[in-house]
Amino acid sequence: MKETLSTLFEARMVRAVLSQPKKKDQKYQKITFKWIEEKKQSGYQIESFTSTQVFHRFILEMDLVDELCRAMEDFRQCHCFTETQEAALKVSKKGKIFVLKQDLKEKRTVSTEHNRKKNTLLPEDEVIGPLVDLGVMNKEGQIIASKRQKLRQINRFLELVDDCLKDADVSKKLRIVDFGCGKSYLTFILYYYLHEVRKLNVEITGLDLKKDVIEHCRNVAKSYGYSSLYFEVGNVEKWSEEEPVDLVVTLHACDTATDYALYHAVRQNAKAIMSVPCCHHELSTQIESERFESLLKYGIIKERLCALLSDTIRAQALTACGYQTQVLEFIDMDHSLKNLMIRAVKKSVNESVKKKALNQIAEVSKEFAADNTLVRLLIQDGILPNLFA
Repeated sequence: MKETLSTLFEARMVRAVLSQPKKKDQKYQKITFKWIEEKKQSGYQIESFTSTQVFHRFILEMDLVDELCRAMEDFRQCHCFTETQEAALKVSKKGKIFVLKQDLKEKRTVSTEHNRKKNTLLPEDEVIGPLVDLGVMNKEGQIIASKRQKLRQINRFLELVDDCLKDADVSKKLRIVDFGCGKSYLTFILYYYLHEVRKLNVEITGLDLKKDVIEHCRNVAKSYGYSSLYFEVGNVEKWSEEEPVDLVVTLHACDTATDYALYHAVRQNAKAIMSVPCCHHELSTQIESERFESLLKYGIIKERLCALLSDTIRAQALTACGYQTQVLEFIDMDHSLKNLMIRAVKKSVNESVKKKALNQIAEVSKEFAADNTLVRLLIQDGILPNLFA
C-alpha cells in the first residue's frame, strides 16, 4: 500500500477521499485529506466523519503517505486528485490493490488558499472586535495560530445556530434571548455574524443576575456599535417577556436555571433552542434506586449519572412538546467536560413519538425517584399531561 501510494502521482496530491468502510460499525465512515497552504506552514487537513460528527487535525506533507496507509486499513476505496490527474484505488476483500489512473483533459483549477477560510462562517480578512477581545485575533485582523481550535469551536456554534434558523422568516425581525449570558463572548460573536455577515434584522437580549457583568456588556456593545444587542439584569426564573422568540440560547446556565430557560422557550413557542446545561445538582439529593443501587454508590459516578438523567429527561420533555430534539457533543469555550448540547427545533412531531417520550420520562423518573423542574413546570402550566397522577 505504501509503495502504491508513494508512486501514485507525479505531482502533489491536493485532495483524497476514503470511503467504503470495511466494517459497518466502525467509528469513521469517511475520511478526507485536503491540501492547505499558509505563510508559515503547509500540509494536509484531515476530516474524519462519524455518523453524527466530524473531527479535524493537521499533518505535514511528509507524513501524508504514512497517514493514508494507516487510514486505508479501515477502508476499501480511495479517490485521489491533483491538478492534472485523478485516481481510484480499491482494495479487494482478499487485500489485493487495484489502481485506475487517468490524466485530465484540462488542468483542474485548485485553490491553495487555506480550506479553513472556505469552511469558516466568520471572515478571516477583517478585524472582528469580539474575536480581538477574546484573544483569537490580533488588532490587525490576523488569527492567532494557537487559537485556531477556539475559532473552530466558535464556528461550530455558529453552524449549529445557522442550521436551527435555516427555516426562519428573514423578512421579519429575528429575536434571540440568551439566558445566563455572563460576559457574552459568544453572544457578541453571534450578533456580529447574524447582523454583519448574514445581514439579518436581528435583536438579541442577554439576561444575567450580575449587575456589574451586565453593565460591562452594555458598554462593550456600545463600543462595537451593536445597536440591537441588549443586556438586562434579571432572574431567569422570574422572566416574563411576552414577545415571541425565534431562538433561545442558554450556555452553562447553572442547575435548574437551565430548566427555567427551557420552560420559557417552550412557553414562548420558540422556533429553536440551544442549551448547554451545567451543574446538575437538583437530582443529586433526590435520586435513589434499589435496582441500580450500584450506580449510586460512588460519588463521581452518581454525579455523572445525575447529569445524564437530567439531560435525558429535558430532551424527552422537549420532544413531547413538539420539538425535534438532539443531544450533541459541543466543545465549549473552556474545553469543559460539560460539553453536551441539547438542540431542539420546533417542527411537526408524530403523536406516537410524543407519547413515547412521555412514557420514557415517567419510567425514568419513577425508577430513580427523580423530580425534574422542567417537567414539573410544564405539567403545572398544562403544557404536558400529569405523568404521575
